[in-house]
Amino acid sequence: VLRGRLSEVAASLSTPRGEVVLVIEGAAPSGGPDLDELVGRVEDLVAAGMTRRDAVGAVAESTGAPKNALYRAALGRETL
Repeated sequence: VLRGRLSEVAASLSTPRGEVVLVIEGAAPSGGPDLDELVGRVEDLVAAGMTRRDAVGAVAESTGAPKNALYRAALGRETL
C-alpha cells in the first residue's frame, strides 16, 4: 500500500505490474449553516408573505439542506 500525493506515488512506481487501484479521498464536509439558522431564514420568508412550503423549498434549494428535515424543523418551531 502506497499513500501520498499522486505525484509522489507515481514517482515511486517505475513500471507497475498487474492491477493498480487508486482511491481518492473526498473533500471534508463544510460547516455550513446549522438547522436553526435555516429555520430562521424560512421564518423570515414566511413573514414576508411566502407559504411555508415555498419558503422551505427556496431555502433548501439555495443551501442544499434536506427539504424534509428543514420542513419538520420549521413545523416544530411553529407557535400554536
